[in-house]
Amino acid sequence: MRDTALLGIRPLIPAVEALRQNDVLPKDSQEFFLHTVLRPILKLQDPVLVSLCVLFLAKYRSTFLQKSRAEQEAFLTTSMKKDTALRSLLIGVCVGQFTTEEMEYYSHSEHQAEMNKRIIELAARRVADALPELIASKKI
Repeated sequence: MRDTALLGIRPLIPAVEALRQNDVLPKDSQEFFLHTVLRPILKLQDPVLVSLCVLFLAKYRSTFLQKSRAEQEAFLTTSMKKDTALRSLLIGVCVGQFTTEEMEYYSHSEHQAEMNKRIIELAARRVADALPELIASKKI
């Protein structure tokens, strides 16, 4: 029941649906997992990821706002990779949306490190894209 509910709330991404239907990638590959599981979850969790990063950046507001756009993105990406509390929180927000089958795939040690890396990379990109709007709205 939980798995059905989780799958039901994930947004449909046309490119992902095409990939799923065309059997381009093996269903047990990391790329398949990335596109069919992580991308929809990150899209669903986008407001949560952005809010968590805004809370994190509030601690560095004065110095963060003085940086150039490129420096802001670099600071954010580095923080997401190096700050263990932020990193764990962002990964947890995504992993908490996995179905039982997805969690089994993720929990294999050879997949977990790569998937965590991908989660952080994709989340960093999503938050970086939202930065101008966040700064303009004075949320940071």
